[in-house]
Amino acid sequence: SSPVVPRVKWTVVSGGIETQILVARGQRVKINEAYRDRAALLNYTSSPEDVSLWLGDLRHSDSGHYRCEVQQGLEDASDIVQVKVKGVVFHYRDALGRYAFSFP
Repeated sequence: SSPVVPRVKWTVVSGGIETQILVARGQRVKINEAYRDRAALLNYTSSPEDVSLWLGDLRHSDSGHYRCEVQQGLEDASDIVQVKVKGVVFHYRDALGRYAFSFP
């Protein structure tokens, strides 16, 4: 019989609300629309045992408890890591003076 392909699920709990980030099994990875272009399993397709979550364009609202669940047949495992996003810098320059936002 062929080996059972593990199922990987990443979720985040923030403010008491659990949100699914992505689910992966084999070559299929389904990413929540809210995390499209921001979340990925970078090495998963070449190394299925590497289920590390990459999260880009971090926001303060990304702070929370991230849970990774892996299910393979009757076996399952999970782990939780707490993430705190801080240190956001705004570049500000007043339009009529020395200070104003410098966003494009």
